[in-house]
Amino acid sequence: MNRVVGYEQLSDPTFFAERRLPAHSDHRWYASQAEVERGESSFETCLDGVWKLAYSANLATAPEGFERDDVDVTMWDDAPVPAHIQMLGYDRPQYANTQYPWDGHEALEPGAAPRDFNPVASYVRSFTLERGLEDGERLVLRLEGAESCVTVWLNGSYVGYSEDSFTPSEFDLTPYLRVGANRLALRVVKWCSGSWLEDQDFYRFSGLFRSVYLRRLPAAHLADLRTSVRVAPDLSTARVSVRTAVEGSARVTAHLEGVGELESDEEGTLSIEVDQPRLWSAEDPQLYDLTLRVWDAEGRLSEVVPQKVGLRRFVLENGVFTINGQRIVFRGVNRHEFGEQGRVMTRERTEADLIALKRANVNAIRTSHYPNNSFLYELCDRYGFYVIDETNLETHSMWDQILQGQLELADSIPGAQPQWLEAVLDRARSMYERDKNHPSILMWSCGNESYGGDGIAAMADLFRQLDSRPVHYEGVHWDPRRPETTDVVSQMYTPAATVEQFLATNRSKPMILCEYAHAMGNSFGAVDKYMDLAEREPLFQGAFIWDFADQAIRLTAPDGTAYWGYGGDCGEAPHDGDFCGNGIFYADHTPSPKIPEVAHVYQGLSAEIHGNLVTVTNRYLFTGSQAFECRVRLAREGRELAEAVLDTQVRAGHSATYELPLSVPEDAGEYTITVSFRLRQDTAWALAGHEVA
Repeated sequence: MNRVVGYEQLSDPTFFAERRLPAHSDHRWYASQAEVERGESSFETCLDGVWKLAYSANLATAPEGFERDDVDVTMWDDAPVPAHIQMLGYDRPQYANTQYPWDGHEALEPGAAPRDFNPVASYVRSFTLERGLEDGERLVLRLEGAESCVTVWLNGSYVGYSEDSFTPSEFDLTPYLRVGANRLALRVVKWCSGSWLEDQDFYRFSGLFRSVYLRRLPAAHLADLRTSVRVAPDLSTARVSVRTAVEGSARVTAHLEGVGELESDEEGTLSIEVDQPRLWSAEDPQLYDLTLRVWDAEGRLSEVVPQKVGLRRFVLENGVFTINGQRIVFRGVNRHEFGEQGRVMTRERTEADLIALKRANVNAIRTSHYPNNSFLYELCDRYGFYVIDETNLETHSMWDQILQGQLELADSIPGAQPQWLEAVLDRARSMYERDKNHPSILMWSCGNESYGGDGIAAMADLFRQLDSRPVHYEGVHWDPRRPETTDVVSQMYTPAATVEQFLATNRSKPMILCEYAHAMGNSFGAVDKYMDLAEREPLFQGAFIWDFADQAIRLTAPDGTAYWGYGGDCGEAPHDGDFCGNGIFYADHTPSPKIPEVAHVYQGLSAEIHGNLVTVTNRYLFTGSQAFECRVRLAREGRELAEAVLDTQVRAGHSATYELPLSVPEDAGEYTITVSFRLRQDTAWALAGHEVA
C-alpha cells in the first residue's frame, strides 16, 4: 500500500489517524542502570538536526513521489528540525485569536481543508541501520509534535498518517526497514480537518516543531505503565501500585527506593505499602525513585525503566478540593508554550521559565490550550507546580458565531455532531495516556472555548473512566446543558465581587477562574481582591493569570533595526494585532513590571504592623514560617537606619503576633518598617536569601 493522503482525506473529520500506534506513557527505557545514570538510552536515536525540505503553497503543487528512493532531493533546502517553517522564511507567521486563519481567503464548509493556500512541507532524511533487528525487535518513529498533520513513508512505502499537533505520533517502521541506508519521508500540511479543532489564541505555524526520535523496542518490552497512589485519609500510609503492559515474553519487577520491592497480585499489578510517606506538594515536591526492570523469557535483563512517583492525596472532600488534607488555593498562571522560536521550546528554556515562576510565588499552571512537551510535566513534578493539563481543543470562531446568532446551536464543533466525536476522544486519550503518571497534574481539562454539548461531555466521561482526577471545562458556563461535564465551576474574568455573589447561592461545586487578570499593557490591578476572596470563601479556590509571556516574534525593520512583531507585522490576514501581548513576562521571558505585583499578591506570608507589634499570617499549607528568616528593616525617608532578625514560629494556616525588634525613633520624619521573609537554605529554584514575602 502506498497511500497518498489527499484533499478528500484532509477534509474528513473521521480520518485523523491511520496506522498510528496506540498512545502510551511517556517513560523511557534503557539497556542498563549505567545508561539510566548517564541519561542516555542506546535504544533511542534523536533525528533532530538538518533535513531536506521542499515548500509548496498547496497540495496541488507539492512534489509527487518524493518519498521514492530514486527521487533526488540534494538540491532541496537544508532546514533545521525542530522548527516552524514560517520562522525559516517559508509562508509567513500569522497571529489570530478567535478567527480561523483562512477566513476571508476561502469559504469552507466546517471540516474542509483549504485548497488554494495550504502550505505543505515535504521533509526527507536518511538514517543508517547498522545491523538488522533481532527476532521480536521493532523500530518505531516518534514525532513529538507535527502541526497540523503528517504523512509518513519509509523507503518509498506508506507507513501512516496522524493529526493532533500537540501529542506524539508513533509509527512502526519495522516492515519497511533495511540494513544500511533508509530514506524517511514526511509530508506536513498546515491545515486539515483537525485544524478546525485548533483555533487557539496563538500564532498559526506548521512543520515539525518538536523533536523526532527513532526508538528500538526489544523483544521483551514494557509498552506502558500506570502508577497509582492511594494515601490514607490520615496520611500515615500510602499504597503505590503499578500496572504494566508488556510486549513479548516479558516479566517485570519493580523497586521503590528507600521502601523495597513491589509485590505482584493475581492480576499482575505490582504494589507496596509506604509507612509515613514523604508527601508531594507544590511547597515540598518530594519524589520517590521507582525502577522497573524487564526480563525476557530466558531471565536476561532486557530493559531498565526509571519512573518518578509523587505520593499525594488530592480529593474533593467536604465540598472543597484538598491536597494532603489541606484546602488548596491555586495561585496560577496560564502558559502558552511560546518563546523566541515560537512554540519550539527547549527543556532548558522551560526550566528557566518555571524557576522564574517559582520566584514569583506562582504555584499552579494551566497548559493553555494544549498539552506541552513532556519535559514541562517532569519539571513541574520536580519543582512543585499544580497543573491543569488541557486537551488540544478550541473552536472559538464557531462558538463566537453561535453567540452572535450567525450559527445555530447544532453547528457547534464538536457539539453533538457525530463526525467529530472520535477525533476529540482521541485527543483526550492521547493526552491522558502520555501524561498520566505525573503527580503535578491535578485536573484534566477538556479544552478551551468550544461551547459545549455531547462531544465534550463524552470527553469528560472518558477521563473519568480512565482516571480518578477531577475534570475541568469552562465552556459549561456558556452552555449549561451538560453541567456534569465539569467537576469544578470555571469562569473567565469574572469580577471578584461577582464571584462572591455567585457563590452565595451556588454552592454545589468548588469554583476557579481559569483565566483572570488579563495582563495586557499597564494592567494587573485589583488582583489582591481575588486572593483575599480565596482566603475567606472556601469554595473559591484560586485563579490563573492570563498569561505567562507576550507572544511576539523578532523581526527586522528595513533599516536593520530589530523589533518585536505582533499580529499583522508579517503582512498576514486575518490577524488580531497585539492582542497576543498580554504576559507578565516579556516576549524574551524577562520579567515585566507586573512580576513584583504577582509575587506580592501570591506570597504565602503577610505581615501587619500595629504600633510596636507585628502580626504574621501564614497562608502556606504545610510550611511553617520558621522555614524562612524574618528580617525587619527600619528606614527614615528611604534611608535605612537599622535591621534586625525576628524569630517567628507561625504554623501553616495560622497567625501569630510578635513584638517588633526595632523601635521607631521620636524624631520627626517619615519612617517605614519592612518585614521580609527570605529562604534560609538554597533550593532548586533560588539561593538562600531570596525574598519570598
